[in-house]
Amino acid sequence: MYEDARGIWPDFSTSPQQIDPVVHMMFRALAGKLKDVNDKINDISESIISDLACRIFFDGLLHPIPSSTILKFSTGSSITGVDILTESCWVNTSIQPSVTFYFSPVEPKELYPVEAAFAFSIGAEGINILWTNPEWEGRGEFLGHFEMEKTTSGTVDKDYIYIGLISKAPDLAVPQTDIFIQGSAVLLEYLRWSRWRFTGTGGVFGDPVVSGQEKLNKIRGGHANPELSVWGHNYYPFEHKEEYQEYYFDVRKGMAGDTPLQLRQILSGASVKLLDNLGPLYWIQVQSDRKIPLQEIKSFELAATNCVVGLNAHYLKQNYFYHGPGPMEIRPQNTADEIFEIVSLDDNQGREYANVYTASGDGGNENYFIPRIDGNVLSLIVNPPESGPIPDRFSLSYRISSGEIANGINAGLLNSLYNPHPGIESVINITKTRGGTSARSFKDMIKAFPRVLQSHNRAVVPSDFESLAISFDKRIVSAEARPGSVERDGVLRGCIEVEVDMGGFSFDLTEEGSLFLTRLAKFLEMRSPIGTVVTARFSD
Repeated sequence: MYEDARGIWPDFSTSPQQIDPVVHMMFRALAGKLKDVNDKINDISESIISDLACRIFFDGLLHPIPSSTILKFSTGSSITGVDILTESCWVNTSIQPSVTFYFSPVEPKELYPVEAAFAFSIGAEGINILWTNPEWEGRGEFLGHFEMEKTTSGTVDKDYIYIGLISKAPDLAVPQTDIFIQGSAVLLEYLRWSRWRFTGTGGVFGDPVVSGQEKLNKIRGGHANPELSVWGHNYYPFEHKEEYQEYYFDVRKGMAGDTPLQLRQILSGASVKLLDNLGPLYWIQVQSDRKIPLQEIKSFELAATNCVVGLNAHYLKQNYFYHGPGPMEIRPQNTADEIFEIVSLDDNQGREYANVYTASGDGGNENYFIPRIDGNVLSLIVNPPESGPIPDRFSLSYRISSGEIANGINAGLLNSLYNPHPGIESVINITKTRGGTSARSFKDMIKAFPRVLQSHNRAVVPSDFESLAISFDKRIVSAEARPGSVERDGVLRGCIEVEVDMGGFSFDLTEEGSLFLTRLAKFLEMRSPIGTVVTARFSD
C-alpha cells in the first residue's frame, strides 16, 4: 500500500518510522478494511462458482466414462437384431463380492445366422492355422489334419489368408456382414489394404473389395456430429466405436460353395477332400501383394461375426407420481457420480421433456426439465406444460456406469444375457474390458469449472483446448496445446496437438492409453466450432 501511495505522491516515504503515526494508523486501518472486502469478494465468488456449477455443469466434469469391450452374439437360424437395451451381465465374485456389471451394445444392429468357422494362412512357409471356432463341429478333424500340412503346388508367390464362414440358415446365402479380427497393428494394416474376395457357387471369386471401407464410411457419415448433452456422455459410445473400428472388416454378400479352385491347386488332395466334406462354406480370400512377416501372421487371434462394441451401461426406468400443482423435483435413486446418461423423461400423457440447457431455441418444444446438482445428488426440476391435460405420472429413463471398477474383466467372462432375446442363443465378450474412468468428485468439479466456464465449453484458441483437456479427466494435471500436423484420410492437415501431463499416472496397458487419447481428442474436436482437428499425446 505504501508503494501505491508513492505512485500518487512521489515524495511519500515507504518507511513506517518516517511516516506520521496518525497517517500510519490510517493506512493500517484502511488495509484491514480492504482485506475484509477482498475476503468477502472471494467468499462470494466461491459461492457464485459453486452455485453456477450446480446449475450449469458441463460434460466431463462429473460423470463416469464407461469401459468397453467387444461382445459376440451367437444366433439361431433366423435373422434377429439387438438394441442398446439388450444387456449381458457378469457377477464379479473375485474383486468385490456380489457386484454385477452390465454391458450393452453401443447401437442397434441386425444379427445374422452366420458364424466364422476357421482361418488359416498359406505362404512359402506352408499352412498356419490362425483360429478355429471352439463351438464348430468340424474343429477337431480340421486341426488334426492340418497340423503338419504343407503346400504341394510349388512356391506360393503371395501370402493368402482364407477364412471360412458357415451359415445356420436353410439356404446358402450369406448377407453382407462384418468380421472382427484381432492381431498386431502391422497385421491389421496389411489386412486393411489387401484384396478381399468372396466365392460364389462353383468356386468363382467375386469382385475385390477394400476391407472395412464401408464400415468406416458408415461411422464417419452417420455419426460425424453427434448431439451433445449437458448431462451424460451420449457421444462417448461413438468414440468407443471409432477406437475399435480398425478391427472390423466388411464382407460382401454372396453364396456358400465348394472349395475354391485356387485353393484346390495349392492344397494336397487329402486336404481338399476334407474341406469338401465340411459342407458348403462361404469362403473369404485375403490376398496381400506384399510379403507378410510370419510373426505378424501368427498374431492373428480371432475372426468372429456378429460382434458389437459393448459399454458398461445399465438401463434403469423409474416412475414418479405428480401431486401438483407447481414444479416437481425428480430424484433418481442412483447418485450423480453413477449416472452416465439421461435417456428420456416423459409423462403419462405421451409428452417428452427435454433438458433446458440443450434446447434448440426454435420454440418447437415447450416441455423442459432443469437439472440441478447438490453434492452427489442429481435433481430434475420439471414444470408441467401450461396447456393440455395435467399429468398423473412422470417416467424417467437413464443409464448408469461403474467407471474404472468395470475395467479388467477378462475375455469370456461376460456370458449371461440380462434378459432373454428372441433369436439370440448366447453372448460372450472376446476382449478384456478397458477404458473406464470413475466420476470426478463435486469438489474437483468446482475446481475445474471456472476454466471451462471461461471458454464457454468451446475450443477456439490454445488456452481453450488446455482448459477443456484438464476438465476431461481428474488425472490430467496440466495440458499444453500447440499447432501441429497430422495425416487424416491420406491428407496432411493442420491440427492442434494437445500434450497432457498425467502427474505420474500411467496406464497398465498400451491399448488403454491409446483409447484414453482417442477419447480426449474427440472430446476436444467436438467442442471446436470451426472443426479443428486435434491429436493428443502424453508428456514424456
